[in-house]
Amino acid sequence: MGCSRPPVRWLVLAAALWLLGAASAGAAEDGGPRAWDLGGSLRILGTLADTHRLGSLAGGRDSAVQGQGALRLTAAGRTGHRWAYEAHLVGSYLYSSPAGQGTPGWGTAGGVTRYRALDATWHWRDQPGQEGLLWWDRLNVKLSLGQVDITLGRQAITFGKAYFCNPLDVFLPFVDPRQFDREYKAGVDGLRVDVYLGDFSGLTLVAVAGRELDWQNRPVDGEAALAADWYGSALLVRGYTTLAGWDLAVQGGKVYGGWQLGGGLTGELGPLSVRAEAAYLWADGRRPLPPPLSGDIIPDHLTLVLGLGHRWANSLTLEAEYLFNGAGDPDHLEAARARVNAGAALQMGRHLLGATLSYQITPLALGRIVVLYSLSDHSCLWQPVVTISVADNVEMLAGASLGLGAAPDSAARIHSEFGSYPTYFFVEFKFYF
Repeated sequence: MGCSRPPVRWLVLAAALWLLGAASAGAAEDGGPRAWDLGGSLRILGTLADTHRLGSLAGGRDSAVQGQGALRLTAAGRTGHRWAYEAHLVGSYLYSSPAGQGTPGWGTAGGVTRYRALDATWHWRDQPGQEGLLWWDRLNVKLSLGQVDITLGRQAITFGKAYFCNPLDVFLPFVDPRQFDREYKAGVDGLRVDVYLGDFSGLTLVAVAGRELDWQNRPVDGEAALAADWYGSALLVRGYTTLAGWDLAVQGGKVYGGWQLGGGLTGELGPLSVRAEAAYLWADGRRPLPPPLSGDIIPDHLTLVLGLGHRWANSLTLEAEYLFNGAGDPDHLEAARARVNAGAALQMGRHLLGATLSYQITPLALGRIVVLYSLSDHSCLWQPVVTISVADNVEMLAGASLGLGAAPDSAARIHSEFGSYPTYFFVEFKFYF
């Protein structure tokens, strides 16, 4: 994205400041709902990775170190009873030792360009092993008209009910299994219209502008500050209702790279919570992977998730899911890895199982362990995490991410999905204000 500051970014900043000022003034005049609600968080993350088994994937180095600090400033409020706004400004600094550079799952989302027409990111530091970013993660206004809500701007859009993978959640979902911190979802540039047809029924129409990316997530039409095309944009309609105690949803339309039709349901069978999602994607033309890889970046494929869960009275909670990943290719893991990195596939393998077990150890400590197992190549990922409430506004997370399976010879010869992951140990501090 470069290190310059195009004028459009200053226009966005000026518009945001004007919006916040107008909101504050409006509330002062009519005495309506609160118009100025400020908050934020500071995250400090440190990771140590054992990379010796990855060979050339880690540059032949035995270990990697990463450190990141991220400051998020938030503002939200209402002017009168119809207008509301939301703004999130995020700044971060990321350091990576050579073996950790380019490793997904741990960096910030400031450089994300899928479903973003406006480049509202400033790279204030961009050197090997160092990345400094400042970006607008959310910047939107909402108009409420009784049974209709209209939201315009950069906003987080979340669909789907599954825990690990969500076929229906097409707008920047958390797809990397190592993303243990999922508190804030990145925003997309679009228009959302919610029509409420009853207490538990309604329609949602979404139009999102984005640009086409190559397999390395770089814009194919250059790095213009403002750009969009049909291939990278979305036009989606979603309907939902409740029937006999079950929440049902159906959605379809144009998404990034193709056309999607899918549905999902959630409910209970006795003591078990049940969820299911399925979606089929028809690719919009062929976009081949780079040589020597064969196949398309986005193929036609079906994705299916089935999940069960239960919470016991002592706070022990178990969630388990099966994933059929039609975009995975266990026989050509190198191509599958490129699709995962491009956001075109949820995982490398075709059939996967996932489970998470959590327990409130003490009133201030929560333990959780996540396990993912590939039925395609019999590799697995273990992620134990402990969250401790240090103070009223301070949390500490500590844990590890352990990939087990056949190690790769190189980026061109991968033998298992989770065997190509390094072993991570991490500590994160969160400060809220």
